[in-house]
Amino acid sequence: MQQTENLNIEAFELLPTPEEIQTHREMSSGLSTSVGFKNGTDGSVETAINAILSAASPHRFLGLNNQGRSAVVHARGNGYGDLVLRGGGGGVPTTTR
Repeated sequence: MQQTENLNIEAFELLPTPEEIQTHREMSSGLSTSVGFKNGTDGSVETAINAILSAASPHRFLGLNNQGRSAVVHARGNGYGDLVLRGGGGGVPTTTR
């Protein structure tokens, strides 16, 4: 018998990117699924790694409760952050420098 695992990653295509906006990192901390954070267009990974670490931490932020009213949302943190490599600086993600 062959076992297969399914990999699901939530992808946000927002400008500016989720790595750069604290609100997106806070919301990602409350999701129960893997969230991908892309490296910068220059190829650097520092911003994405900081976003992954931030999303893994607990947060409190303004959101909606089950009744649709404004409430403070308590998120435990999302330990399923992934680094999504894209090309940058004229190279592709597999290029060594």
